[in-house]
Amino acid sequence: MPGLELTGLDGKVAVVTGAGRMRSIGRPIAVELARAGCDIVLTGTGRSPDRYPDDEKAAGWRDIESVAAEVRALGRRALAITSDVGDEAAVQALVGRTMAEFGRVDFVVNNAGAARGRDRVPVLDMPIDAWDTVIRVNLRGTFLMSKFFGKQLVESGNGGVIINI
Repeated sequence: MPGLELTGLDGKVAVVTGAGRMRSIGRPIAVELARAGCDIVLTGTGRSPDRYPDDEKAAGWRDIESVAAEVRALGRRALAITSDVGDEAAVQALVGRTMAEFGRVDFVVNNAGAARGRDRVPVLDMPIDAWDTVIRVNLRGTFLMSKFFGKQLVESGNGGVIINI
C-alpha cells in the first residue's frame, strides 16, 4: 500500500504539541508537515537534560530545539516554545506568540500527553497526583488548545484543522 503524501501545504502554519521527544509521535508529525511545506510551532515541557532517556543523551538531543533544527533543515521556519498546555495563560501566550511570529495558524495537532512515569501502574496503585497530571495535560490541555487556537481558526475565515491524538 503506498504511503500518504501530504500536498498543497506551502505557506501553512501548524502547531504541534508534545513534540520534544526523539522517539515521539509529535516529532515525525512536525517533520512531515514541514516537508509538505508548513512552517511549524513546536511545544514541549522543556524537560531538563538529566531527565532524557539514554538514547537522547547519547544523540545530544535538545528537546524541541532538536526538532526545530530538523524543520529548519527542510527550509521551513520553526518556532520552539516551552509551554504547559494545561495552563490557560500559557496557552493564550502560545497563541499570541504564534500569531505574532506567523500571523496565522492552519493546523493544530494536540499530541501532548502525560503518559509516562508514575501513571504506568494499575489504577489501584496510581497516586492521585499522577492521575491529576494525566487529566490536566491529556484532557484539559487538548480542550485549551482547541478552544484558543480554534478561535483563531474561526476568526481567520480560512478554516483549518484541529487533530487530537
